[in-house]
Amino acid sequence: MKKFKNSLALLLLSGIISSSISGCTIEVPDDTTSESTEETSIVVDFSSIRAQDDFYGYVNAEYLSDIDVLYYQQDAGAFGSINSNLQELMQNRITEIATSTEEYEYGSKEQRIRDVYNQYIEYYSDDSIRSQNRAEIESVIAEIMDASDIDTLLNTMFEIQNNYGACYDIINLGVQPSDLDPNNYCIAVSFINNVGGVELTDIDEWNNRVSRLEDPVSDYLTVAGVDSETADEYARELAGLALDITWSSNIDLYSASSYYEFEEIVTSEELETIFTNIDYRMIEQAKGIYSNPYGGWLTYDKGQLSAVNELFVEENLNALKAWMVYSVVGSYGDLLVADYPILEQYFSDSLESLELRAISFIAYAGYLNDEISALYVEEAYTDEMDVELRSMCEDIR
Repeated sequence: MKKFKNSLALLLLSGIISSSISGCTIEVPDDTTSESTEETSIVVDFSSIRAQDDFYGYVNAEYLSDIDVLYYQQDAGAFGSINSNLQELMQNRITEIATSTEEYEYGSKEQRIRDVYNQYIEYYSDDSIRSQNRAEIESVIAEIMDASDIDTLLNTMFEIQNNYGACYDIINLGVQPSDLDPNNYCIAVSFINNVGGVELTDIDEWNNRVSRLEDPVSDYLTVAGVDSETADEYARELAGLALDITWSSNIDLYSASSYYEFEEIVTSEELETIFTNIDYRMIEQAKGIYSNPYGGWLTYDKGQLSAVNELFVEENLNALKAWMVYSVVGSYGDLLVADYPILEQYFSDSLESLELRAISFIAYAGYLNDEISALYVEEAYTDEMDVELRSMCEDIR
């Protein structure tokens, strides 16, 4: 029971459940026709909603009639109200535990939280460690910029993926259980959903969305010692590649509630014809895959694979460098911001007090999910909430 209760609490805490309220049971009559006489009114008469027109509105009519949505809110609901108070509650409790002098039981959640807090403070208080880490990231960026051809740049990208956890947004393979056949594994290729931090659905050359991509990419390139004019040029080239990728992608994929309908296996023979600029087997081997018993790759967007292949030509070398630098700086900007003021607008949180950063790390980095979930159960997860959440889960079933 306790384990199940913790699991429910973690669902609530992590926001997996929608903030919208749909967990009530209602029988739908055969005919819910109602004529509205308030067509020009700006006040919505929820009692006039018909189930066949708006089932969500019909089911939640009573709740929607009473809810107040403040001007600045993008959504509202019971879970939204809980979450609005939860962040402050949990941060205060974590701060209390982390800074306490109380002797906690060894292995307890409190002891682990305080240990992580103290280790974070100790680590980032050491200027020599920060300087060493900064120098290492700068050397990685220099290696990107020093690549003289596409093959060298590709090898550098795979090294960065494997050793630093960055540059996965360009091309990424992994072995995972197959969604098409759960009893077997497959090599799955992730689809590109953003370039330079801008989602493909937002990329449009006729509005300011492309400039949203160009500006940070250009600023990040200053860390690589690129002058402003050249950085702008590389960023524009990357924006052009982003448009090419967008137009070759199945945009319906990005608004889908499920990816299953888009999944397909691209056979090894098809991969040979798609990847004409690079050897797809090199990509596999770079990820530690030296044989492919699965017959190909599981993909969500076959058309995008062709666009990825078109990226890797010599004329795109500088744009790809810009993309990789953006990814590395985006992952490690907190180590660089103190020495590169131009990054302050992107990593302002890194300039907050060390103590506050340590608390945020504990709360949101995901390394102490079990401890934070258990803490939440103690502090905020009431028996009444447990009953309501179980009831809603039953309704969903």
